[in-house]
Amino acid sequence: MSIQKHPLDKPSFVLGIILLTITTAFSIDTSIPALPTIATDLQSTTKIAPLVIGFFLLGLTIGQIPVGILSDRYGRLPVLYTGLSIFILGGVLASIADSMDGLLWARLLQGFGASSGPILGRAISRDISEGQRTVSLVSILTTILAVTTILSPLIGSMLTSLGGWRLTLSVPTVWGFFTLIYCAIFFSETNPVKKEKEGVLKQVKFSFSAFINEPKCIIAASLLGLNFGAYFSLLSLNAPILHDLYGFGVETIGLLFSLVVIPYICGSVLTGKFNKRFKNNTLLSYALSFQLLVSFAMLSLLLLDNVPFWLLWTICSAFMANMGIIFPSTVAIAMGPLPKSAGIASSIVGTFQIGVGALFVTLTSKFYDHNINSLAICVGLTGIVSFIVFRKYRHRLG
Repeated sequence: MSIQKHPLDKPSFVLGIILLTITTAFSIDTSIPALPTIATDLQSTTKIAPLVIGFFLLGLTIGQIPVGILSDRYGRLPVLYTGLSIFILGGVLASIADSMDGLLWARLLQGFGASSGPILGRAISRDISEGQRTVSLVSILTTILAVTTILSPLIGSMLTSLGGWRLTLSVPTVWGFFTLIYCAIFFSETNPVKKEKEGVLKQVKFSFSAFINEPKCIIAASLLGLNFGAYFSLLSLNAPILHDLYGFGVETIGLLFSLVVIPYICGSVLTGKFNKRFKNNTLLSYALSFQLLVSFAMLSLLLLDNVPFWLLWTICSAFMANMGIIFPSTVAIAMGPLPKSAGIASSIVGTFQIGVGALFVTLTSKFYDHNINSLAICVGLTGIVSFIVFRKYRHRLG
Protein backbone atom coordinates (compact mmCIF):
# COMPACT_ATOMS: atom_id res chain seq x y z
CA MET A 1 0.00 0.00 0.00
CA SER A 2 1.33 3.43 -0.94
CA ILE A 3 1.82 5.97 1.79
CA GLN A 4 -0.52 8.91 1.49
CA LYS A 5 0.72 12.48 1.54
CA HIS A 6 2.32 13.03 4.91
CA PRO A 7 1.13 16.16 6.77
CA LEU A 8 4.75 17.22 7.12
CA ASP A 9 5.40 16.82 3.39
CA LYS A 10 4.95 20.51 2.66
CA PRO A 11 7.16 23.17 1.04
CA SER A 12 8.74 24.48 4.25
CA PHE A 13 9.55 20.93 5.35
CA VAL A 14 11.00 19.82 2.02
CA LEU A 15 12.98 23.07 1.90
CA GLY A 16 14.61 22.09 5.19
CA ILE A 17 15.72 18.77 3.69
CA ILE A 18 17.11 20.68 0.71
CA LEU A 19 19.04 23.04 3.02
CA LEU A 20 20.63 20.04 4.75
CA THR A 21 21.77 18.64 1.43
CA ILE A 22 23.07 22.00 0.26
CA THR A 23 25.07 22.59 3.45
CA THR A 24 27.19 19.48 2.97
CA ALA A 25 27.68 19.95 -0.78
CA PHE A 26 28.40 23.65 -0.33
CA SER A 27 31.23 22.86 2.08
CA ILE A 28 32.86 20.50 -0.41
CA ASP A 29 32.37 22.29 -3.71
CA THR A 30 33.24 25.85 -2.69
CA SER A 31 36.66 24.65 -1.57
CA ILE A 32 37.55 23.05 -4.92
CA PRO A 33 38.79 26.20 -6.72
CA ALA A 34 40.74 27.19 -3.60
CA LEU A 35 42.81 23.97 -3.37
CA PRO A 36 45.86 25.33 -5.25
CA THR A 37 45.72 28.52 -3.15
CA ILE A 38 45.48 26.52 0.09
CA ALA A 39 48.51 24.46 -0.93
CA THR A 40 50.56 27.60 -1.62
CA ASP A 41 49.48 29.52 1.47
CA LEU A 42 50.07 26.61 3.86
CA GLN A 43 53.34 25.68 2.15
CA SER A 44 52.05 22.33 0.93
CA THR A 45 51.66 20.80 -2.56
CA THR A 46 48.83 20.32 -5.03
CA LYS A 47 49.27 16.59 -4.41
CA ILE A 48 48.31 17.01 -0.74
CA ALA A 49 45.63 19.68 -1.25
CA PRO A 50 42.90 17.24 -2.44
CA LEU A 51 42.97 15.73 1.05
CA VAL A 52 41.04 18.85 2.14
CA ILE A 53 38.19 17.09 0.34
CA GLY A 54 39.30 13.61 1.38
CA PHE A 55 39.37 14.33 5.14
CA PHE A 56 35.93 15.94 4.95
CA LEU A 57 34.65 12.77 3.26
CA LEU A 58 36.39 10.64 5.89
CA GLY A 59 34.54 12.55 8.60
CA LEU A 60 31.30 12.00 6.71
CA THR A 61 32.03 8.28 6.66
CA ILE A 62 32.79 8.00 10.37
CA GLY A 63 29.58 9.79 11.29
CA GLN A 64 27.24 7.71 9.13
CA ILE A 65 26.46 4.76 11.38
CA PRO A 66 26.17 6.67 14.70
CA VAL A 67 23.78 9.18 13.11
CA GLY A 68 21.54 6.42 11.76
CA ILE A 69 21.45 4.42 15.00
CA LEU A 70 20.81 7.44 17.23
CA SER A 71 18.15 8.95 14.95
CA ASP A 72 16.22 5.66 14.83
CA ARG A 73 16.45 5.41 18.62
CA TYR A 74 16.02 8.99 19.85
CA GLY A 75 14.39 10.78 16.93
CA ARG A 76 15.66 12.73 13.93
CA LEU A 77 15.78 16.24 15.40
CA PRO A 78 18.11 15.85 18.44
CA VAL A 79 20.70 14.13 16.24
CA LEU A 80 20.27 16.74 13.52
CA TYR A 81 20.84 19.67 15.88
CA THR A 82 23.92 18.02 17.41
CA GLY A 83 25.40 17.21 14.01
CA LEU A 84 24.95 20.74 12.66
CA SER A 85 26.53 22.19 15.79
CA ILE A 86 29.63 20.00 15.31
CA PHE A 87 29.70 20.99 11.65
CA ILE A 88 29.75 24.67 12.60
CA LEU A 89 32.53 24.13 15.16
CA GLY A 90 34.66 22.26 12.61
CA GLY A 91 34.10 25.02 10.05
CA VAL A 92 35.29 27.69 12.47
CA LEU A 93 38.45 25.71 13.28
CA ALA A 94 39.13 25.11 9.57
CA SER A 95 38.82 28.78 8.70
CA ILE A 96 41.46 29.78 11.29
CA ALA A 97 43.88 26.88 10.75
CA ASP A 98 47.52 27.91 10.27
CA SER A 99 48.89 24.59 9.00
CA MET A 100 47.81 21.87 6.59
CA ASP A 101 47.64 19.33 9.41
CA GLY A 102 45.40 21.61 11.46
CA LEU A 103 43.16 22.25 8.46
CA LEU A 104 42.79 18.55 7.68
CA TRP A 105 41.81 17.64 11.25
CA ALA A 106 39.30 20.50 11.33
CA ARG A 107 37.81 19.28 8.05
CA LEU A 108 37.57 15.79 9.53
CA LEU A 109 35.53 17.18 12.44
CA GLN A 110 33.41 19.28 10.10
CA GLY A 111 32.69 16.27 7.90
CA PHE A 112 31.70 14.22 10.96
CA GLY A 113 29.11 16.83 11.88
CA ALA A 114 27.97 17.19 8.28
CA SER A 115 27.09 13.48 8.14
CA SER A 116 23.79 14.29 9.86
CA GLY A 117 22.63 16.22 6.80
CA PRO A 118 22.52 13.60 4.02
CA ILE A 119 21.74 10.71 6.38
CA LEU A 120 18.74 12.40 8.00
CA GLY A 121 17.66 13.94 4.71
CA ARG A 122 17.30 10.45 3.22
CA ALA A 123 15.81 9.00 6.40
CA ILE A 124 13.18 11.73 6.63
CA SER A 125 12.40 11.29 2.93
CA ARG A 126 11.80 7.60 3.59
CA ASP A 127 9.73 8.44 6.70
CA ILE A 128 7.24 10.36 4.57
CA SER A 129 7.29 8.40 1.30
CA GLU A 130 7.97 5.07 -0.35
CA GLY A 131 8.60 3.47 -3.74
CA GLN A 132 8.44 5.67 -6.81
CA ARG A 133 7.50 8.63 -4.66
CA THR A 134 10.81 8.23 -2.81
CA VAL A 135 12.63 8.14 -6.15
CA SER A 136 10.88 11.36 -7.17
CA LEU A 137 11.72 13.07 -3.88
CA VAL A 138 15.35 11.94 -4.02
CA SER A 139 15.48 13.11 -7.64
CA ILE A 140 14.33 16.57 -6.54
CA LEU A 141 17.06 16.63 -3.90
CA THR A 142 19.61 15.40 -6.45
CA THR A 143 18.63 18.14 -8.88
CA ILE A 144 18.91 20.83 -6.20
CA LEU A 145 22.23 19.31 -5.16
CA ALA A 146 23.45 19.48 -8.74
CA VAL A 147 22.43 23.13 -9.07
CA THR A 148 24.33 23.79 -5.85
CA THR A 149 27.32 21.98 -7.31
CA ILE A 150 27.19 24.30 -10.32
CA LEU A 151 26.98 27.47 -8.26
CA SER A 152 29.33 26.50 -5.43
CA PRO A 153 32.60 26.45 -7.41
CA LEU A 154 31.70 29.82 -8.93
CA ILE A 155 31.01 31.17 -5.45
CA GLY A 156 34.21 29.53 -4.22
CA SER A 157 36.22 31.21 -6.98
CA MET A 158 34.67 34.57 -6.16
CA LEU A 159 35.25 34.19 -2.43
CA THR A 160 38.85 33.07 -2.97
CA SER A 161 39.50 36.11 -5.16
CA LEU A 162 37.84 38.47 -2.68
CA GLY A 163 39.13 37.19 0.65
CA GLY A 164 41.31 34.14 0.14
CA TRP A 165 40.62 30.51 0.96
CA ARG A 166 39.69 31.28 4.58
CA LEU A 167 36.62 33.19 3.41
CA THR A 168 35.78 30.23 1.17
CA LEU A 169 35.64 27.97 4.24
CA SER A 170 33.89 30.52 6.46
CA VAL A 171 30.82 31.12 4.28
CA PRO A 172 29.60 27.48 4.31
CA THR A 173 29.96 27.54 8.09
CA VAL A 174 27.65 30.54 8.28
CA TRP A 175 25.25 28.72 5.96
CA GLY A 176 25.29 25.75 8.34
CA PHE A 177 24.29 28.07 11.20
CA PHE A 178 21.41 29.43 9.12
CA THR A 179 20.28 25.87 8.34
CA LEU A 180 20.33 24.98 12.04
CA ILE A 181 18.09 27.94 12.89
CA TYR A 182 15.71 27.16 10.02
CA CYS A 183 15.33 23.50 11.02
CA ALA A 184 14.74 24.45 14.65
CA ILE A 185 11.86 26.70 13.55
CA PHE A 186 10.18 24.70 10.79
CA PHE A 187 11.01 21.03 11.34
CA SER A 188 8.84 18.54 13.21
CA GLU A 189 9.79 15.05 14.29
CA THR A 190 9.06 12.30 11.71
CA ASN A 191 10.31 9.47 13.92
CA PRO A 192 8.72 9.97 17.35
CA VAL A 193 10.55 8.38 20.27
CA LYS A 194 8.87 5.22 21.51
CA LYS A 195 8.26 4.91 25.25
CA GLU A 196 9.54 1.35 25.29
CA LYS A 197 12.84 0.92 23.48
CA GLU A 198 14.80 -2.27 22.98
CA GLY A 199 18.46 -2.37 23.96
CA VAL A 200 20.77 -0.46 21.64
CA LEU A 201 22.86 -3.53 20.79
CA LYS A 202 19.71 -5.48 19.93
CA GLN A 203 18.51 -2.58 17.79
CA VAL A 204 21.81 -2.36 15.92
CA LYS A 205 21.96 -6.13 15.41
CA PHE A 206 18.41 -6.24 14.11
CA SER A 207 18.88 -3.29 11.75
CA PHE A 208 22.18 -4.51 10.32
CA SER A 209 20.84 -8.03 9.91
CA ALA A 210 17.79 -6.72 8.08
CA PHE A 211 20.00 -4.73 5.70
CA ILE A 212 22.63 -7.40 5.13
CA ASN A 213 20.04 -10.13 4.54
CA GLU A 214 18.22 -8.07 1.90
CA PRO A 215 19.96 -8.53 -1.50
CA LYS A 216 18.40 -5.36 -2.90
CA CYS A 217 20.06 -3.26 -0.21
CA ILE A 218 23.53 -4.76 -0.63
CA ILE A 219 23.55 -4.63 -4.44
CA ALA A 220 22.19 -1.08 -4.69
CA ALA A 221 24.52 0.25 -1.98
CA SER A 222 27.50 -1.36 -3.72
CA LEU A 223 26.58 0.25 -7.05
CA LEU A 224 26.14 3.60 -5.35
CA GLY A 225 29.46 3.35 -3.50
CA LEU A 226 31.47 2.39 -6.57
CA ASN A 227 30.10 5.19 -8.71
CA PHE A 228 30.45 7.81 -5.99
CA GLY A 229 34.03 6.71 -5.46
CA ALA A 230 34.72 7.68 -9.07
CA TYR A 231 32.64 10.84 -8.69
CA PHE A 232 34.54 12.10 -5.65
CA SER A 233 37.86 11.28 -7.30
CA LEU A 234 36.85 13.45 -10.24
CA LEU A 235 35.69 16.10 -7.79
CA SER A 236 38.93 16.25 -5.80
CA LEU A 237 41.34 16.03 -8.75
CA ASN A 238 39.40 18.53 -10.86
CA ALA A 239 41.26 21.64 -9.69
CA PRO A 240 44.78 20.13 -9.64
CA ILE A 241 44.38 18.70 -13.16
CA LEU A 242 42.97 21.92 -14.59
CA HIS A 243 45.69 23.92 -12.85
CA ASP A 244 48.70 21.66 -13.49
CA LEU A 245 47.92 20.24 -16.93
CA TYR A 246 46.03 23.04 -18.63
CA GLY A 247 47.13 26.15 -16.72
CA PHE A 248 43.67 27.43 -15.76
CA GLY A 249 43.30 29.98 -12.95
CA VAL A 250 40.98 29.95 -9.96
CA GLU A 251 38.07 31.74 -11.66
CA THR A 252 38.17 29.52 -14.76
CA ILE A 253 38.42 26.34 -12.68
CA GLY A 254 35.22 27.25 -10.84
CA LEU A 255 33.40 27.96 -14.10
CA LEU A 256 34.54 24.78 -15.84
CA PHE A 257 33.58 22.59 -12.90
CA SER A 258 30.16 24.24 -12.79
CA LEU A 259 29.58 23.56 -16.48
CA VAL A 260 30.41 19.86 -16.19
CA VAL A 261 27.64 19.47 -13.59
CA ILE A 262 24.91 20.52 -16.04
CA PRO A 263 24.71 16.97 -17.51
CA TYR A 264 24.29 15.70 -13.94
CA ILE A 265 21.20 17.88 -13.58
CA CYS A 266 19.83 16.62 -16.89
CA GLY A 267 20.22 13.01 -15.74
CA SER A 268 18.56 13.74 -12.41
CA VAL A 269 15.62 15.56 -14.01
CA LEU A 270 15.23 12.70 -16.47
CA THR A 271 15.04 10.21 -13.61
CA GLY A 272 12.44 12.20 -11.68
CA LYS A 273 10.28 12.68 -14.77
CA PHE A 274 10.46 9.25 -16.39
CA ASN A 275 11.16 6.74 -13.61
CA LYS A 276 7.48 5.73 -13.49
CA ARG A 277 7.53 4.83 -17.19
CA PHE A 278 10.35 2.31 -16.85
CA LYS A 279 9.90 -1.03 -15.16
CA ASN A 280 12.42 -3.36 -13.49
CA ASN A 281 15.14 -0.70 -13.25
CA THR A 282 15.39 -0.31 -17.02
CA LEU A 283 16.51 3.30 -16.70
CA LEU A 284 19.27 2.29 -14.29
CA SER A 285 20.31 -0.44 -16.72
CA TYR A 286 20.66 2.11 -19.52
CA ALA A 287 22.74 4.41 -17.31
CA LEU A 288 25.14 1.67 -16.21
CA SER A 289 25.50 0.40 -19.80
CA PHE A 290 26.40 3.87 -20.96
CA GLN A 291 28.73 4.23 -17.97
CA LEU A 292 30.56 1.16 -19.25
CA LEU A 293 31.24 2.96 -22.53
CA VAL A 294 32.41 6.02 -20.61
CA SER A 295 34.79 3.79 -18.65
CA PHE A 296 36.39 2.41 -21.80
CA ALA A 297 36.68 5.94 -23.21
CA MET A 298 38.38 7.15 -20.02
CA LEU A 299 40.81 4.22 -19.99
CA SER A 300 41.68 4.88 -23.64
CA LEU A 301 43.08 8.27 -22.60
CA LEU A 302 45.96 6.41 -20.96
CA LEU A 303 47.23 5.68 -24.47
CA LEU A 304 47.61 9.37 -25.31
CA ASP A 305 50.71 11.39 -24.48
CA ASN A 306 48.81 14.68 -24.40
CA VAL A 307 45.09 14.53 -23.64
CA PRO A 308 43.14 17.37 -25.30
CA PHE A 309 41.10 19.33 -22.80
CA TRP A 310 37.89 19.08 -24.85
CA LEU A 311 38.14 15.28 -24.97
CA LEU A 312 38.66 14.89 -21.23
CA TRP A 313 35.81 17.27 -20.49
CA THR A 314 33.43 15.50 -22.87
CA ILE A 315 34.04 12.15 -21.18
CA CYS A 316 33.65 13.71 -17.71
CA SER A 317 30.35 15.29 -18.79
CA ALA A 318 29.03 11.92 -19.97
CA PHE A 319 30.04 10.39 -16.65
CA MET A 320 28.17 13.10 -14.74
CA ALA A 321 24.99 12.60 -16.81
CA ASN A 322 24.92 8.94 -15.82
CA MET A 323 25.50 9.82 -12.16
CA GLY A 324 22.31 11.89 -12.23
CA ILE A 325 20.40 8.69 -13.01
CA ILE A 326 22.37 6.22 -10.90
CA PHE A 327 22.21 8.18 -7.62
CA PRO A 328 18.43 8.52 -7.01
CA SER A 329 17.71 5.08 -8.47
CA THR A 330 20.16 3.19 -6.25
CA VAL A 331 19.25 5.16 -3.10
CA ALA A 332 15.55 4.32 -3.50
CA ILE A 333 16.29 0.64 -4.13
CA ALA A 334 18.65 0.36 -1.15
CA MET A 335 16.27 1.99 1.36
CA GLY A 336 12.98 0.66 0.06
CA PRO A 337 12.84 -2.70 1.92
CA LEU A 338 13.50 -1.19 5.39
CA PRO A 339 10.77 1.33 6.27
CA LYS A 340 11.09 0.63 10.02
CA SER A 341 14.84 1.25 10.07
CA ALA A 342 15.17 4.17 7.67
CA GLY A 343 17.87 5.83 9.76
CA ILE A 344 20.24 2.90 9.90
CA ALA A 345 19.48 2.02 6.26
CA SER A 346 20.40 5.55 5.26
CA SER A 347 23.57 5.26 7.37
CA ILE A 348 24.72 2.07 5.72
CA VAL A 349 23.96 3.45 2.26
CA GLY A 350 25.86 6.61 3.16
CA THR A 351 28.82 4.61 4.48
CA PHE A 352 29.11 2.75 1.19
CA GLN A 353 28.78 6.01 -0.70
CA ILE A 354 31.06 8.30 1.30
CA GLY A 355 33.44 5.63 2.60
CA VAL A 356 34.35 4.37 -0.84
CA GLY A 357 34.53 8.01 -1.97
CA ALA A 358 37.01 8.90 0.77
CA LEU A 359 39.10 5.82 -0.02
CA PHE A 360 39.19 6.58 -3.73
CA VAL A 361 40.07 10.24 -3.14
CA THR A 362 42.97 9.20 -0.90
CA LEU A 363 44.29 6.69 -3.43
CA THR A 364 43.90 8.88 -6.51
CA SER A 365 45.51 11.80 -4.66
CA LYS A 366 48.40 9.62 -3.49
CA PHE A 367 49.13 8.44 -7.02
CA TYR A 368 48.43 11.78 -8.71
CA ASP A 369 51.53 12.75 -10.66
CA HIS A 370 50.43 15.85 -12.59
CA ASN A 371 48.57 13.77 -15.17
CA ILE A 372 45.14 12.14 -15.56
CA ASN A 373 46.31 8.55 -15.04
CA SER A 374 44.99 7.95 -11.52
CA LEU A 375 41.63 9.53 -12.37
CA ALA A 376 41.29 7.58 -15.63
CA ILE A 377 42.03 4.26 -13.92
CA CYS A 378 39.58 4.99 -11.09
CA VAL A 379 36.68 6.01 -13.34
CA GLY A 380 37.40 3.25 -15.82
CA LEU A 381 37.57 0.35 -13.37
CA THR A 382 34.57 1.40 -11.27
CA GLY A 383 32.37 1.64 -14.36
CA ILE A 384 33.36 -1.84 -15.51
CA VAL A 385 32.85 -3.41 -12.06
CA SER A 386 29.49 -1.66 -11.62
CA PHE A 387 28.22 -3.00 -14.93
CA ILE A 388 29.32 -6.54 -14.10
CA VAL A 389 27.68 -6.42 -10.66
CA PHE A 390 24.41 -5.10 -12.09
CA ARG A 391 24.22 -7.65 -14.91
CA LYS A 392 24.99 -10.54 -12.56
CA TYR A 393 22.51 -9.59 -9.85
CA ARG A 394 19.88 -7.61 -11.74
CA HIS A 395 17.22 -10.28 -11.17
CA ARG A 396 17.50 -9.70 -7.41
CA LEU A 397 16.66 -6.01 -7.67
CA GLY A 398 13.08 -6.75 -8.73
